[in-house]
Amino acid sequence: MTFSGVGQANDTIIINGVTFTAVASGATGNQWNVGASATLSAAALAAAINASATALISGYVTAEAVSGVVTITAAKAGRNGNCMTLAEGVDGLTHMAVSGARLTGGTDGTEITHYFGGAA
Repeated sequence: MTFSGVGQANDTIIINGVTFTAVASGATGNQWNVGASATLSAAALAAAINASATALISGYVTAEAVSGVVTITAAKAGRNGNCMTLAEGVDGLTHMAVSGARLTGGTDGTEITHYFGGAA
């Protein structure tokens, strides 16, 4: 998700069906404080995602912000992460954009099994 400018209060982003809402100050729960720049807005959103205790977020996704871009990653590897949905909700100043409707890039790898032989 990319911020091209400062978000504004009441902007929303929806991740895996959970709404995150921007507020002017005093963010709690699934809210983030609007920052003074795109970089600060993104950092605040990423922090809110990582701090969320909401089912379908906690243990399911993590977020990292760099230079106004929030990268959301499935917490568990594999194709199941590709089921996580992303959506732009309210965007009063059109300063936010999501990269697609779902997370992408997860693939199922090869399972490695180790056998340990020897006498018991």
